[in-house]
Amino acid sequence: GNEITKTYFLEELSTGKYIPIELEGTSEKLYYQLFELSLKVHPSIVKTISIQALKSLNRYEMEGQPFPTFSFTALNGKTYTNENTTGKTLVIKTWFIGCRACIAEFPELNEMVHQQKSRDDLLFISLAPDDPERLTAFLQKKPLDYATVGYSKTLLKTLNITEYPTHLIIGPDGKIRKIVNHAHQLIELLEAL
Repeated sequence: GNEITKTYFLEELSTGKYIPIELEGTSEKLYYQLFELSLKVHPSIVKTISIQALKSLNRYEMEGQPFPTFSFTALNGKTYTNENTTGKTLVIKTWFIGCRACIAEFPELNEMVHQQKSRDDLLFISLAPDDPERLTAFLQKKPLDYATVGYSKTLLKTLNITEYPTHLIIGPDGKIRKIVNHAHQLIELLEAL
């Protein structure tokens, strides 16, 4: 019944010895309890819980950290750097052409961009490891209303992005505010800004 930090919770969860049980909370704050697994649990379940907890811990530890130094040119010809985006909130989507879940989000994200178009404090940028020519051809068939940057493998590796899609919100101060994997989570966060 003791309250622990989120970091300690995720560290313990990553051992594979526990499963998280959601407790009754409020709409603003969720509560979980670590429930010890029996020794009879299939090893694949333990491995899955451990991997997901480590990924969550990694994302949580990145929050509040400075976004890496960057300079990239989007398909639209605009160049984005740490310097010329200072004071803006960056909404970054990471994806690739072969990712069905990434592409399935496009309509929802395009609607979000449309709803936020009056805000000049937001920049929507997508990073993809694909070749710019392939991206241009692909985006003509499946439009995404973000400025899209191709060949962003180095930055994605630096950020340790291993799940797609991944969305990052970078604050006006250049620090990572939040990392989520689903468009609906991103939309909720932006509505709170």
